[in-house]
Amino acid sequence: MIFRGQRDSLGVPIEPDEEMPVAEDWQGEPLFDGEECYQTEDGLVKLTDIHDYMQPSKMIVGEA
Repeated sequence: MIFRGQRDSLGVPIEPDEEMPVAEDWQGEPLFDGEECYQTEDGLVKLTDIHDYMQPSKMIVGEA
């Protein structure tokens, strides 16, 4: 979705159109129209973030 910025009396943009997010990913970051993502049980994961999502958390037993 694109939010139309202010325009002058002739309809010419005074400021560039602002792109609005259409959803949020699993980390709460905005997703914009056309971004590629995977749907997981934790939410949407951007294609560029899939490596971070798949990394197992390192935990030492007894520290949790």
